[in-house]
Amino acid sequence: MELSDSAEIAGNPALYQTHIENNHDETEPPMAVITLHAILGRSSTTTMKVKGTIFSHEILILIDSGSSHNFISNTLVADLGIPTQQLPPFGVLVGDGALISCQKICTNVEIKVQQVTICEEFFPFNLGGVVDMVLGIKWLASLNTVAANWQQLFMIFWVDGKRYKLQGLTQPSSQVTLRSYDGMEIVRQFDLP
Repeated sequence: MELSDSAEIAGNPALYQTHIENNHDETEPPMAVITLHAILGRSSTTTMKVKGTIFSHEILILIDSGSSHNFISNTLVADLGIPTQQLPPFGVLVGDGALISCQKICTNVEIKVQQVTICEEFFPFNLGGVVDMVLGIKWLASLNTVAANWQQLFMIFWVDGKRYKLQGLTQPSSQVTLRSYDGMEIVRQFDLP
């Protein structure tokens, strides 16, 4: 949704503006970080879920400011035949400290989220079957200034001089399933209040 004025963000204490800088040192060994929220497909105070499409296929995307890069489900890559390229192996640090090897990338993946077309690179990864993609700091940093309201689940940013608003999905309390990293073994189920 394109915004015509800034009344929505004025005077709202729950809204924060952030300017994200990408200070990646090219001499460092490659390392990516993905949060447990992304693996479990859970929303948190710094994430929001949005629906999108890829090749006319509806997907669920987690926007996660705690994940360093963008990730795409291995299953989605296989099901849609999204091309991958080999990379030298690098580590993906999961939120609990586990280090998982990754050596593929999907480049120029185009997705549509509400009224915004996003073309990014994604690392194929086992996302546990709850979300199809994670948009992390790599994408957020490309937007420069972002205004996000994590309570009302929306974010405002500018692309090519136009202001856009992404509205996150609100979810009632529901049952949560904790899975092992391979997504196969159910560890524990419980209801959230």
